[in-house]
Amino acid sequence: MRSFKFLVITALMVLAPLGHAAVFTDSGRINDIDGDGDTLVDDVKISHFIFNVATAGLVTIDVDAEGFDSFIYLFDSNNNVLDENNDDNRDRVWDTDSYIQTSLEVGDYTVTIGQYWYSIEDALQGYTQNWSFAHQADTGWGFDYGNWDLTVNTPAPSEVPLPGALAMFLSALAGLGFLRRQ
Repeated sequence: MRSFKFLVITALMVLAPLGHAAVFTDSGRINDIDGDGDTLVDDVKISHFIFNVATAGLVTIDVDAEGFDSFIYLFDSNNNVLDENNDDNRDRVWDTDSYIQTSLEVGDYTVTIGQYWYSIEDALQGYTQNWSFAHQADTGWGFDYGNWDLTVNTPAPSEVPLPGALAMFLSALAGLGFLRRQ
């Protein structure tokens, strides 16, 4: 009986991680840069974050922006725009955050994060030309940057689909039960 309990506990520990999402996080800063090389710091940086979806399914992209009105694009690996968002309208304290929830196939994707509003061309080049950063809560302190935190939740990758792993586990238990009776 003791070995049976050990097997059940071990199997549950092995199978438990199979259903959990893969989470990617990053953080960065939006600020003025000389993106176009004209020696003037008069362009606003647009950050890029690349992530991989190993198992098709529902993906959430959440940007918490501090000090600026964030805007995000979601691109596939061929630079096609799949979605965009300006304001996170999920009853959050700040509507300057951005949020996307969408189903994605297996593949590589890019999220661009910048100050509201920028074009697809700006997103791909990494800056908004001749546009100065404007701090959302500027009270005369002269902030020339804004910080962001990004969280991307993707379906968990698994070598064996959960139903298959469960079937293998139950078959092994049945086999052990059969061997024990003999």
